[in-house]
Amino acid sequence: MKIAKIIFPIIAGTVLGWVWSVSIGANGGLAATFNGSDPAGTLYALFRLAGLTAFVLVSFQILTGPYMKFWEKLYGQNFYRFHAYEGLFALLFALIHPVLLLSYLFYSKIGVFEFAKNFSWHYYLGPVALVLMIATVGTAALSVLFNKPRFQKSWHFVHFANYLVFLFVFVHSINIGTDVAPPDSALRPLWWIF
Repeated sequence: MKIAKIIFPIIAGTVLGWVWSVSIGANGGLAATFNGSDPAGTLYALFRLAGLTAFVLVSFQILTGPYMKFWEKLYGQNFYRFHAYEGLFALLFALIHPVLLLSYLFYSKIGVFEFAKNFSWHYYLGPVALVLMIATVGTAALSVLFNKPRFQKSWHFVHFANYLVFLFVFVHSINIGTDVAPPDSALRPLWWIF
């Protein structure tokens, strides 16, 4: 059991680090990703990283939530609280993703609809998933973190929408994601594993 306590966080950190490294590598490395002379390029790179991070964290939520008893047995009762906080971080990165996109579009003087016209209907699954995620994480936060009784009865039902969030974001990213959509993307196999 002691080895499992160490291995799972290492695996999670390695997965997230590898996802970031693939995206940063696709940009040409750290210097190209965080190029101070190209603010638009940096905003676009950070937009991509935020989306990838949000999806990985949502995937971890989906992988841990249904098996809460196992995780609590391994890490103790506080794992439930960790799961809740991780959900908040997933939401934070999911919110940062469109904010960075809008910043990039504003800086580049590209309209949202002009940008969106290049994509199929899969583009719109992202905003729908974000609204659902706000509802699920908000309900869980009010229920679990702030111990609001009126939400405790309904949060389990609302929380099932996280499976839709995962599905919508998966379809969104696998079809239009800069780092995931290309058939030869190194991230595609991981997305299918998730």
